[in-house]
Parts: sequence; structure tokens; C-alpha cells
Amino acid sequence: HIMDVSMTDAPLNIQDLSKYFKRRGLTLSGDAACALENVLARESDPTSHLPQILTLLRPTLTSSTISLTHLTPIIASLTSSLTDYTTSSTSLITPFDVPSKKIVYHPERKAHQVITINKLDITPADVSSKPSAWLERYNNLLGRLHSNDYFRPSTVSKGIELVKTCSAVGRESSTGNNVFMFGLLNEGNLEDDTGSVAIDLRNLDTTQGYVFESCFVVVEGILENGGLTAVEIHHPPFSSREQVVKNYGKDIIHSYDDEYFTYLNNETLNIDTRHEEGTVIVLQGVEMDREETSSRLRKVFSGFEDVVKWGVTEDLRSFNKFVEEGGVSENFARYQPPVFVLMGSFTSTSLTHTSSGTRLYKHYMSVLGDIISEHSYVSTHGKFVIVPGSNDPVNTGVLPWRGIPNFFTKGLTEHSKVDNVHLASNPCVLKLFHRPCVIFNKPDILTLFRRSAILPVEGEDGFKHVFKCILDQGHLCPLPARVMPCVVNLSYTMRLDIPPTAIILGAGEEGDSFKYGNEGEEEG
Repeated sequence: HIMDVSMTDAPLNIQDLSKYFKRRGLTLSGDAACALENVLARESDPTSHLPQILTLLRPTLTSSTISLTHLTPIIASLTSSLTDYTTSSTSLITPFDVPSKKIVYHPERKAHQVITINKLDITPADVSSKPSAWLERYNNLLGRLHSNDYFRPSTVSKGIELVKTCSAVGRESSTGNNVFMFGLLNEGNLEDDTGSVAIDLRNLDTTQGYVFESCFVVVEGILENGGLTAVEIHHPPFSSREQVVKNYGKDIIHSYDDEYFTYLNNETLNIDTRHEEGTVIVLQGVEMDREETSSRLRKVFSGFEDVVKWGVTEDLRSFNKFVEEGGVSENFARYQPPVFVLMGSFTSTSLTHTSSGTRLYKHYMSVLGDIISEHSYVSTHGKFVIVPGSNDPVNTGVLPWRGIPNFFTKGLTEHSKVDNVHLASNPCVLKLFHRPCVIFNKPDILTLFRRSAILPVEGEDGFKHVFKCILDQGHLCPLPARVMPCVVNLSYTMRLDIPPTAIILGAGEEGDSFKYGNEGEEEG
């Protein structure tokens, strides 16, 4: 016997909500269920809202799955609580979440596929899994090349032909005819899915970006003396988020990211999405054992206290007036309090290897909670994302890192006056509605890129080339495994199969920004 929760006054939990929608042929996603549970828990008669929610939902659904994006405007219409609305509008995704999804490209069919991973596997990789992870990256980048105008045949051009290494062995280029090859640089060879060929880079003085062992590159060169003499070497050309979505098609996007698919569908239908805006404040190197850190944090939070206070009060006043005058509540552009991303290390040295150090680390996290609580509007309405650094008790030396355990952070996460604290992994993805923001805390990343480069970078090197390399390679960790090791079985979680809206890179330098355009062109 299954009880219909719409007929009882008992408090609703996630299981009750899931059963209610399941009986009506619908599936409630985890984030959507959590957001709905939070909202209904504060209603005097929560079950009475379910039929209304269902009525509002049905016209917006394109499948049987109800995502957080579907619920967001409806949540706004059900409650004037800004905290509930803000909580429902942001979410965190970590490499350790299951189920998770990845996109793979099948070159023989020139088609993409979404694969669901239902079991987390962080065991040491066997020999066979490394080629599998390598091949998936190779195929996905090959798929990007197949959709690029320079490599794709058209009515006016044959496109650039990529020569496989298996057909290059023993072959000599005819005079004036260079060949193009795509593969992985590995110990003096260029490797693809058919074999490898020796590559000679001595004719190159510089490269247009960071190139190192384990990079996937497009090489223009001459076949001679049983190998490939490089004339030019480039990363695979970048495609923007919009172009990648277009290349994948609606079916792949729907299967991979239902929230983003819903947003795209709403745009097509001219549905108002103005409320889907937000502010992210990033603070790196929040070392709580340094005296100046506390004063700097107070200065930042004090600066935003009046902003959040005005936003919250003005939003509720305007929202109530808008509804009273007959406006449709889901069309109102709600104010979104800021999200504070606090990046470690949270102490200047590693402390948690001793019991006294552990107590001290826990004390510093309590101090952080106290500082936040001094600013009532920020602590109540803001959202705090805690990203670990190398001195925090999660550094295994192998990426990705889990979030800091609650054992060390209770003074912050369970602080009576601080709401919405989230212990994120490193790296992680912060989603503001449909917009994914990749967060990666790696202060020494520029040094690692510079030391690993096999040739000098043309012009001025720096973070611009780090960002370009990450996006061109479609992976947050493109460096050789000996430099930046990554759990092979989780390598797919660090791929950028669909470029994010933004990458926030904690790199230990002054803040800077760089916008990357379609096909790798700089936009400013």
C-alpha cells in the first residue's frame, strides 16, 4: 500500500515527495527534491501546495524528469523567503557524486553518446584503464576537430585531412606537401588510436601556447626518415559553449544536462530568465592563522552587508507589490545574494598531523564562523563555498580532493548564526541556475606549466596561456601525471566536455580575467 501524501498533514520528506510525483509518472531530481523539501517544511499546510505545483509544472516539462530549473520559478511563487529561493538556485557538483555522466565520441559513427556512471571507483587504476581514459579524451577532441570548419569537408572545400600514424610509418612527404596529424605527445612520439610515429621538434623555436608531454596536439609537418618533422604545432582548436551545444544536438544536451536543456528551451520559447543572475565573490588563501586575514575578511563582509540588506528588503518589497498588482510571480527578477567562495589553504602550514594541531585547526574554523556571524545579512542570506588547499586535511597528492571533513569544520558548518555553508571538493562545479562555474584551487599551476613546457611560449606567457591550454585540451589537469597526478578512474570528471560558463582558477596571484572566444579567438 502506498500512501498518497497529498491526503495527509504529516511533514513531507524527500521520499514522500518522490513517491508523490512518481505515482503521477514523473521523476524528481535530487536537487529539486531537496529544494522543495526546504520550502514546504516552512509551510503550515505543505501538502496543499502539491497539486498547485503539479499544475504549474506540467506545461514546462519536456520529459518525465523534474529538475531544479523547472522548480525555481515555482518556488519563487510559493514563498517570499529569499533564503529558500537562493538555496534552490545554486548547487555544487563534485567529482565524487554518483550517479554522474560523461560524453564520449564514436569516430566511426561520428556520433556522441552520454554514459551514466552509477558507481564511484577510486581504486588504483590497472594497466588497461589508462589507455581507456586516454582514448576517450582523444576521441572527444577528435570529435571537436570533425566539427571544425577547417577540418570538416564542405561543398567548397575538402577540409584538412588528418593522417593516421599507422599510414605514416615508412612514408615520405612529396615535395611541398606537408601532412597534418593529431595525437598525444609522449616521450618523443606522436601517438593516436592506430599507433605512434617519432616526432622531431628541433625546427620549432617557440609555440603559441604551453605544449608539454601528455598534450593532444595538431602537428603540421614533413614525413621523412621514418618519422615526422614538425613545422608547426597547435592545440586542438577551441569551440565555445554555444558551438559545442550546437554540435552535440538537443538529444545529447537533454540527456547530459537537463537543466541547461530546459534553459535553452525556455530561451527558444521567449520565457523570461532575468531572475537567473547572481554574484560570486572569490577569496583565496584564507589563512586563518595570520592576523591580517581576520581584518581583511571583516572588511570584505562589512562591504557587502549593506548591499545584501538593501537587496533583500528591496526585493521583498518590490516582489510583494508586483504580485499585488497582478504580476506573474515567476516573471519577477528576484535579487540573488552573493555566493562567497573561500579557497584554502585555511592555515599557512599543515596542522592536522598531530592532535594539538587538529584542535588548533578546528579553532580557526570556529573563528571563521564567528567573523561571518558578525554580519547578520551576509551570514543569513549569503552562501559560503569552502574549497580546500594544499595545507588542509584532504591533500592526498592526487587530484581530485574531497571536501574538508565536517569533523574539522563543525565550528563553521554548525554555527548557529551562519547558514548555507558547503564543503566543496577541489576541483568542483558551482552551478548558478543553468550556468556551471568550474572552481579549481591550484596556486602553483603557472609554475608547473612553465616547468613542464618543452618549448618556450611565443610572446608573453602567463595565466592567459594556462586558461587557453585547459580549454583547448578540454581537461582541468592536462599536465603529465608525474607533475599533476590524477585518479585515472575519475579523469572523466575533470574533462570539460561542454565548456563551462567560467573557470575560477585559484592561482595565488592578483585577480585577472580572460574571455575566450569561439574557435580559440581572443575576445578580450
